[in-house]
Amino acid sequence: MKHKYLLLIPFLLTSFMFSCSKKEEEKTTPPIDIDPIDEIDELEQNKIGKTLEGSFAVDSKSITSTKENSLGILKEVLSKGTFEFKLKFEESTGNNGLLFHANELDLSSYYFYGINNEKNLVFSKFVNNEETIIKKESVKNSTLSLGICFDNVNKSISLYLSETHLFTYKDENYLEGQNILFSAKDIKITLQSYKKFNYNSYLTDLDYYDQAAGSFDQVMDQVISTAEGSLAINNTTTFSSGSLSVTTVLPGKNGDNGIVFGLTAPEGRFWEGQGISYYFFFTSNAGSAYLGKTDNGSWTVCSEKPINGFKNTNSYNLKVDRDGATIKCYVDDLLYLTFVDDKPLTGTKFGYRAQRTGVTFYNTTLTN
Repeated sequence: MKHKYLLLIPFLLTSFMFSCSKKEEEKTTPPIDIDPIDEIDELEQNKIGKTLEGSFAVDSKSITSTKENSLGILKEVLSKGTFEFKLKFEESTGNNGLLFHANELDLSSYYFYGINNEKNLVFSKFVNNEETIIKKESVKNSTLSLGICFDNVNKSISLYLSETHLFTYKDENYLEGQNILFSAKDIKITLQSYKKFNYNSYLTDLDYYDQAAGSFDQVMDQVISTAEGSLAINNTTTFSSGSLSVTTVLPGKNGDNGIVFGLTAPEGRFWEGQGISYYFFFTSNAGSAYLGKTDNGSWTVCSEKPINGFKNTNSYNLKVDRDGATIKCYVDDLLYLTFVDDKPLTGTKFGYRAQRTGVTFYNTTLTN
């Protein structure tokens, strides 16, 4: 299902961070051939934010720096959820990208995600203008599809490159600003196709899942089974250890509905059988918290316990903590099952499995 996205119209640009000597250098940099009056008029007309230094050319789909050392504040703010964007560059002699969780009144602390002077993809944290590089990745393309997701509850930040999970960082000293800034050290740095979600789109949107059996539909941040025997597998992110949780809303019919993980399976459509292995944690047809395992088609009951006051119309938060061979399963934050597998599965894929139609999955979170 394709979604209708709100295009975040641009507005931005340059930095309090640059020294007087850099400002002198900026004066000698020939700008891109653009009528400055038209540029200002377009910025004002679109009400796209505040330019702090330098200048940008703006159209309905992109923002491009027209001077070195440009910095601007985007109209949109982001305290939690996902920001997906494309970053295009020709040269990079410094940091070119987006600043997140900044405070407009004090632009000395923020997270940076973009390209550095070595043309490496970098995620770093600035505190009082001091940079700590947290993740650096070599890239070959000059146009990058990037995504960053902020989980305020777990104080974690997940990075995505080309719709694939790259890294998750847990920050005990989590920055809480809401401003997003576009920082361009160089000219012809372009921000394109950006959009914001108030949830982790990479863990939620069906665009990032393979429907291995049955079918699902999506309404906002909710994934709903539309056929019995449905299975959807995430294709952006892996899960081998840490925590995976999802809230399920049951449809008023008994059935086995929950999350699969540790999955190994062939491409295409599948359910169970030879060559297919995964764990399945679910609320069962009988109203139990149930952990099962299918290993190359062989089914094993790992552990089971009745859920107090179970109703097939309720919502239940299901969470799995995995550390090597040890799996702990929670229902609504209460520990129900602990299982130690003497032959743990080695797959890293995860997803949703629904026996009935009308099962809703939402609020999916993952911490590695």
